[in-house]
Amino acid sequence: MKGKRFKPEQIIRIIKESEMGVKNIDIFRKYGISEQTFITGRANTAAWKSATPCS
Repeated sequence: MKGKRFKPEQIIRIIKESEMGVKNIDIFRKYGISEQTFITGRANTAAWKSATPCS
């Protein structure tokens, strides 16, 4: 069975909640994600932020 996919906007919102101080376990339960999914999403958005935009 294929897992649930999140849009980039949703991943960013989840990560911002974590940065605001919400406990990670509460975020995992709220969105139904695993800790590994959260870590992967956070790593991917860090790569997006560091990438330079195309001209």
